[in-house]
Amino acid sequence: MATDFSLLHRTCKLVVLLCFLHISVTVFFYFRTLDIRFSFVQNQQSHSNLTRLRQGLVPASSSGTEPKETATRRRQDVERQPTEPGQNTTKEPVKPLEKCPETSPLLVGPLRVEFNIPVSLEQVKRDNPNILPGGRFRPKDCVALQKVAVIIPFRKRDEHLKFWLYYLHPILQRQQLDYGVYVINQVGPTEPH
Repeated sequence: MATDFSLLHRTCKLVVLLCFLHISVTVFFYFRTLDIRFSFVQNQQSHSNLTRLRQGLVPASSSGTEPKETATRRRQDVERQPTEPGQNTTKEPVKPLEKCPETSPLLVGPLRVEFNIPVSLEQVKRDNPNILPGGRFRPKDCVALQKVAVIIPFRKRDEHLKFWLYYLHPILQRQQLDYGVYVINQVGPTEPH
């Protein structure tokens, strides 16, 4: 019985080549996701430092995360404020804000969402000091291009709501949207209206 070893040999070479290709692609995507995770961690740390800076927990000089425009604006505000109680308090006219850019410069990439650490509504308030009463947000340094209403049908899922607010508020703020979050409590047939 004659066996065609040349066909078997070519088939083995093809299988080895495909395995090598598969391993190469896997290694490439592995290192790529490590890079994304590293940048995510840096962005999360800078976001938490900026939040602590706004709350007054970290002095402005020790935080390297404050953007130059914010530092300049803060200096100008301090220079405009009167230094003595009897000084004249004339204010300069406020310039109208420009429109926000089409693609927000505040976007950070993938977000790691974890549910193993409990979240409270007080923490959500603390981490998002620019949220106005009623769950409204508007960017302070530009005029939003979009207005968004987020309606959450809610019924007996307090923990889910806390996590949703904890993760989604920063995402919407980084997109520089003018948005409002409306939690609508659903009433079932057995519950009073």
